[in-house]
Amino acid sequence: MRVRVRNVRMLALVLILAFIGQAQAFASVPFQGTGMDAGGFQSTIAADPFHQGVLLSGADVSGFNRSTDTGDTWSLSNGGINDRQLMQTAAIAFSQQTSNKVYSGQGTAGGNGGFVVSTDGGKSWEVRNTSIQFVGGNTKDSSTLPDPHPRSTGNLIALDETNGYIYAGTYKDGVFRSSDDGYTWTYLGLSGSYIRSISLNPADADVLYVAAYGEKLYRMGQAQTSSPSWTQISNSPLYLEELKYIGGKMYAVGGNGSAGKVYRLDFINNANTLTELLSTTGDTIYSAIDGYDGGSQNVIFVGTTNPKANGSMYESVLRSTDGGNVWTAITVNANRIHFEMGTGTNVWWLSQLNPDGMIGKNRFVASYIQVDPFSNNRIYVSGRSGVWKGDIDGSGNVDWHPIVRNMNATFNTAVLADPQQAWRAYVGNTDWGFVYTTDRMENVQANRPATNVDGFALAVDTGTTPSTVYLGTDAGEVYSNPNPN
Repeated sequence: MRVRVRNVRMLALVLILAFIGQAQAFASVPFQGTGMDAGGFQSTIAADPFHQGVLLSGADVSGFNRSTDTGDTWSLSNGGINDRQLMQTAAIAFSQQTSNKVYSGQGTAGGNGGFVVSTDGGKSWEVRNTSIQFVGGNTKDSSTLPDPHPRSTGNLIALDETNGYIYAGTYKDGVFRSSDDGYTWTYLGLSGSYIRSISLNPADADVLYVAAYGEKLYRMGQAQTSSPSWTQISNSPLYLEELKYIGGKMYAVGGNGSAGKVYRLDFINNANTLTELLSTTGDTIYSAIDGYDGGSQNVIFVGTTNPKANGSMYESVLRSTDGGNVWTAITVNANRIHFEMGTGTNVWWLSQLNPDGMIGKNRFVASYIQVDPFSNNRIYVSGRSGVWKGDIDGSGNVDWHPIVRNMNATFNTAVLADPQQAWRAYVGNTDWGFVYTTDRMENVQANRPATNVDGFALAVDTGTTPSTVYLGTDAGEVYSNPNPN
């Protein structure tokens, strides 16, 4: 009997060791992004000021992607974040003094989010506070926000690293300050206001500007004290979307669905005032801005929502090389807008399915602009669709490429490998309906059965050759295809 017990124990030990070995083998399986390259909205893009070529992109549903080759390829970098609501990114800010430190605001509908920090360049994250809330997704409050309206993302984190302060503009809870690197926060004002952007004066760290949608531009003085002062800029418009200091001057962009505007903040007659630099009529909203000090003049880039038509193309991004006096659209030459991803030869599958969503077309949304800190001749624009890189030649011409390779950023509800046909697989998708691959997900192609149909379930009939594919949709319909390739 003892021999039998010993044998059972030995068998159990062998099985346990085998299970552990199998688990370790599975744990070591490497994963990487597939050819479902960036089907989703990229809210913000940030460039590492210490490491050339390193970028972080924050999406509306999939958190962070990281690139080390100026966007040619990406990898998911959500280590430490295990709540789906914390994967909706509203703002990213790299430290300008501490290498590899990054701050970000996350959340959905002003809840279930928080403030996260990375100390390894965006590879992994620590959730430091969940009391301050942001909106990284497509949230609309019909009581206060007009339609259309850009997303609640952008410059919502301001760093005063010399004095050890971080400022955050939340969705609707007001402006907060942290003195312990984001663990705890002090309320400063504007609770109930819809905060669109904040910007700290680089020449006076006691002054913070805040754009509150529908309430004009605020100047917060004595920002480092427990009782800051608040003043509205008297001639400010009601609808501003983004603030940015460029070359020591602050610029503001916005619009309310009837006129898009670009402004510069000036000090005239002993008062702050906004000087209009650019205006357009219609539904165009200037929703993103960045630039650099060009020496004698600031060079400024602005991005749009509902871009203005310019021939057969649209003014998704404009540039001024003289501080805002003269503006030129840099997305209206179709020959300079390419659909190969980065420096590779793979054509982005979404450019074939959704051409109107590409940069230079009417449905493109510029959510954020980032000038490369190592080269003023390169800019990055995130939004719908994906992230784009613009390389500027010596004559000022800009060549655009989508940089979305392996940036998987959309909701996929089903995936099925075809048991009869090697390397072929099918994906049901909530944005694009149905996509397929014939090369093990290295690349995909779209084959939506009907407009605006979301794919939710898949099945194959192996009784036919090739397999017949069935797709169940959100509309309560079932489609079939004898060979969707």
